Amino acid sequence: MSRAHSVLLGAAIRMAECMGLHRDGQTYGMNPLETHIRRLVWHQLCFLDIRTCEAQGPRPTIRRDEFDTKLPLNVNDADLHPTGKAPAGADKWTDTTFSLIRFEINEMMRTIWIDRPRIERRKISLTAVLSKIETFRANMAAKYDHLIDDKIPLQKCAKLVKASFAVLPMPKRI
Repeated sequence: MSRAHSVLLGAAIRMAECMGLHRDGQTYGMNPLETHIRRLVWHQLCFLDIRTCEAQGPRPTIRRDEFDTKLPLNVNDADLHPTGKAPAGADKWTDTTFSLIRFEINEMMRTIWIDRPRIERRKISLTAVLSKIETFRANMAAKYDHLIDDKIPLQKCAKLVKASFAVLPMPKRI
């Protein structure tokens, strides 16, 4: 990953903020389809932000308190329409489930990035952070494990991504 990647991502984040993607479309009365797409794009940028700072440091560009964009709904693309009400999130595997798993893990990584210096300054205990992580892992298992069929390759991959959170390294200090 080059420094150019970091610069381009920074520009993409700024453009997204100028477009208002960091603000949830539902708040502004946008239709369900547009709101869903905006959420997907914003959270993909959040994902790339975390991955970039893991590789290059020193910290994420996007801060949790600077956006209110919700996670996308767990729906199939065909269920979204530009008119009418937004569909309810499904309790089954959908076109969005894999992305949701990644996005939720990403938000937990953002929390860890915030907590690490707090541990070093003794503002929070390591035990408290580990407890937060374990609670997150248990919630993810309860939310997604019953949706995943190991016989379907994409779902098996999602299961591995979800399980890999347990072995992710702590963010490096630059």
